[in-house]
Amino acid sequence: MPLKGFISLALIKKDKESLAMKIQDKCYRKNPKVVTRLIDDEIILVPLKQDAQNMESIYTISGSGVDAWNMVNGKNSVSDIEKAILKKYEVKPEKARSDLEKFFLQLEKIEMLA
Repeated sequence: MPLKGFISLALIKKDKESLAMKIQDKCYRKNPKVVTRLIDDEIILVPLKQDAQNMESIYTISGSGVDAWNMVNGKNSVSDIEKAILKKYEVKPEKARSDLEKFFLQLEKIEMLA
């Protein structure tokens, strides 16, 4: 039985690694049905398909996420964005990669990317 659990964990780890590899290679585009505005040091995202009065449909990006978002153009891969973040901020590569993967997965989930 312990071996079976070990194999399952190994498969889960492999799946996460393949997911990370796929995300690193992606060249995302911004969803054209999302209005964005830079206000102070934050980017405000408002999906056009949602009710703008509903605060749950309005999202903000701050910090290094602003830099990452500004590089989303359909040409830069997540790997390219990671390299730029590493040049600008004092962060360990593993942390930058992990944070960017989470960032892009969240943006996918809320349909901010095309």
